[in-house]
Amino acid sequence: PIPPEGYIYDDYTGKFLKEEDLPVILAKAHSEKQDENKVAFAKFLAEHPLTWTDGKVYGVTLEDQSEISLNLTQYQMQVSAGVENPVLEWHASKEACTPWSFENLTALALTISQYIYPWFQKMNEYKAQIYACQSKAEVDAIEIIYKTEEEIAAEVAAAEAANAEA
Repeated sequence: PIPPEGYIYDDYTGKFLKEEDLPVILAKAHSEKQDENKVAFAKFLAEHPLTWTDGKVYGVTLEDQSEISLNLTQYQMQVSAGVENPVLEWHASKEACTPWSFENLTALALTISQYIYPWFQKMNEYKAQIYACQSKAEVDAIEIIYKTEEEIAAEVAAAEAANAEA
C-alpha cells in the first residue's frame, strides 16, 4: 500500500506509521530486547551454578558475585583498620555460611569470574547485535539463547530420536 505523506507502511505490522515515530519505536524495541537479554542471562546463571574443587555447588549469579566481592572488600577493610580476628564467611548453595580464608574465597571469586566470562561475552554480543538493528523487525528476529554445548547436544539427540521413531 502507498502510505500518505509523512507515513511509511510497515510490512512487519501491516500498519502505517508516522515517520517521526520510527526512532521512538526502534529505541523501545532495542530496550525491550536488551531487557530480555539481561533476564535470559540472569536465568542462565541461576540455572548453571559452579561445582568447585571442594565438590560443593556455588551460585554464580550477579548477586552472588556482588556478595562475594562485598565480603572480600569488607574483610580487607577490617584488616586494614586493625580489627582483631576479622571473620570472612561464605556458603555453598543451600548451606549456611562457614569461615573461609581470604585466599580461598578470592580463588572462588576468580573461578566464578572465569566460569561466567564466556557467557558475559555472549550477552554483550547479543547487546551489540540488538543495538545494530535498524528496524523493529530486525530486533524481533534476534533469538536470545543461552545453552551449554551439552544442552544443545541433548536437544539434538532428543530430536533425532523423535525423528527416528516417527
